Amino acid sequence: MPEKSAGYAAPRAIALLWHGRGPNEGHVLDTLAAALRRQSCSVLAPDWDSSAADDGEGALRASLAEAFRLAGGEGDVPVVVVGWSLGGTAALSLALDASSEPSAAQGLAAAVRAVDAALAGQRNA
Repeated sequence: MPEKSAGYAAPRAIALLWHGRGPNEGHVLDTLAAALRRQSCSVLAPDWDSSAADDGEGALRASLAEAFRLAGGEGDVPVVVVGWSLGGTAALSLALDASSEPSAAQGLAAAVRAVDAALAGQRNA
């Protein structure tokens, strides 16, 4: 790992963003990625293909391993997996899989239109 300059600060978290079903859809998470970077998070947003022979699982697991590799090089930096659409389903499956390594799921969060509207005090139309 390269030596860090004196003014370097470790990121608050490593955010791993998984897009939905189609290949080359990473751009749908660009706004979120930019917001996370402004909050001092490092962002990994790999492209993966759900139509691959392994349904994209290999690419997702490789990206998770890379996120933990980066976090380990930073000390005590959490890894946050964020999924949109099918990427969210994959993230949820990973969190619920007790055999996953590393096994460090500390919480789950979901955003759906009905929940977002209720939290904003609006009626779901």
